[in-house]
Amino acid sequence: LQKQRYLLPHSRLGQASLAITPCSGSLYLAVLGSILISFCFAALVTLLCASLLYASQLLAPPAIATWLGNAVSAFGGLIWALASLSYARLSINRVLINHTSLLFNEQYHALSWRLPAYQRMELALINTLALAFSLGLAWPWVRIRTLRTTFNQLTLQGGPDLARLYAQGQSQYDARGDELADMLALDLGW
Repeated sequence: LQKQRYLLPHSRLGQASLAITPCSGSLYLAVLGSILISFCFAALVTLLCASLLYASQLLAPPAIATWLGNAVSAFGGLIWALASLSYARLSINRVLINHTSLLFNEQYHALSWRLPAYQRMELALINTLALAFSLGLAWPWVRIRTLRTTFNQLTLQGGPDLARLYAQGQSQYDARGDELADMLALDLGW
């Protein structure tokens, strides 16, 4: 939050400046929701690990079953931790983006990112599984998937001044698109 409070007022999108409104209460709610979702992920991962452990005890010799049990438990803990952190990061970034506005011609235009909790859970879990099973090689796919989901749900709510900002951008080459891409790639998570 402190990073965003510093960066956004010092950032510009063409002739428009960015601002963030206070959002401490919303951040606390996002963290509380992330803790609750973490328990859901823990239950899911525990159920999957228990099923794998039971199957390994039935099919493998005792020495191999013990080794598999340790490996599955460690892998399950890793999946749980990464999925929980990914969900928390998505939730916190959602709050920060929803409290960011664009100031152009003394008018504020709000950014809005509506990504329901179940879609954030799905995104976090699938991305985490892809990273874990590919040993990190799926990172570009995960990043693109996350940004695509973010941009598909992101809207800028404003008035006719936005059309003028867009028209000014079309009349000359500038770096507004690059600036917007950099601003929105605020470590949006996995």
